[in-house]
Amino acid sequence: QVKQTVVGIGSAEKSQVQHMVRTLLKLPANPQADAADALAIAITHCHVSQNAMQMSESRLNLARGRLR
Repeated sequence: QVKQTVVGIGSAEKSQVQHMVRTLLKLPANPQADAADALAIAITHCHVSQNAMQMSESRLNLARGRLR
């Protein structure tokens, strides 16, 4: 799920993850592999959490009879 979220391909290489982490976070250089993995996990966590909050809000609005 991490590679899919960050790179868009679940079978991405470590170098692709490093490149996308650099791009997403606007870093001056590719982070080391371990650091890129940790940052990719954090990015995925934020993305998944944000989507979960949006879905919960939509369900609440639907239950109240209004959907944005």
